[in-house]
Amino acid sequence: MAVMRLENITMTYGEGNSRVDALKNINLEIPNKSFLTISGPSGSGKSTMLNILGLLTKPTAGSIYLGDKKLVLDDFDKMSDYRLFNIGFIFQSFNLVPVLNAKENVMLPLMIRQDIDEKEKADRVEMLLLEVGLKDHILKKPDELSGGQKQRVAIARALVGKPTIVLADEPTANLDSENSENIIDIMQKMNRDHKVAFIFSTHDPRVVKHALQKVELKDGEILK
Repeated sequence: MAVMRLENITMTYGEGNSRVDALKNINLEIPNKSFLTISGPSGSGKSTMLNILGLLTKPTAGSIYLGDKKLVLDDFDKMSDYRLFNIGFIFQSFNLVPVLNAKENVMLPLMIRQDIDEKEKADRVEMLLLEVGLKDHILKKPDELSGGQKQRVAIARALVGKPTIVLADEPTANLDSENSENIIDIMQKMNRDHKVAFIFSTHDPRVVKHALQKVELKDGEILK
C-alpha cells in the first residue's frame, strides 16, 4: 500500500493574465518505506509539491490520501493532527531553536502529544540522539554545534514522533561534501531501521544517486 497518494493535484496562483499553474494534474503514489527524490529546475514546482505533501498548502484541486484514508483538506484542525501524527520535517537551514539544547530541540514535536507519557518521550529523544551520533552533544545549543551536527539534531527531531513520512527540503544544501555524505548515510539508515518514507526536494546529485524512486518535475508536470 502507498503511504501517501496524490490524485489529480493542481495548484494555481493568481488569476487572468497573472495566473500561474505551479502543478498540473499530478498523480503520484509514494510507496511505504520509500527513499524518493523530487528534482527539477527552479520554478518546476518542487517547493509547491513538498508543501502539499507536508499538508502545509491546500491544492486548488485534487485529493490527498494517507494510506487508504482520504484527507479532509478544508478542516484546519484535522490537517494539523495529520501533520502531527504522520509527518516529520527536515529543513535546509535546520530550523533549530537557538535557546534550546539538542535534547530540548528534539523534544519539541512531543510537547503537545498527550498520547505519550513523559518517560517514553525522554526515552525516544535519548535513543534518537544516540542513533544520529550525538551522545556527547545532547546538552549543547545550536551555536555550539557544526552544520552537520545541527542537521543530525533536525533528523532526530523529525523522527521523534514516529511519523510514516519525513519530508526533507534540500537537507544537504548548507553542508560540505563530507558532511553531506554522512547525513545521507544517516537518513538511509533511519529509512531502513524506522521503516519510514523519506521524500526529498533536492538539487544534490549525491542525494538523487541514492534514491529508490525519482520524480522529475518540469513546468509543474512530472516527466515520464
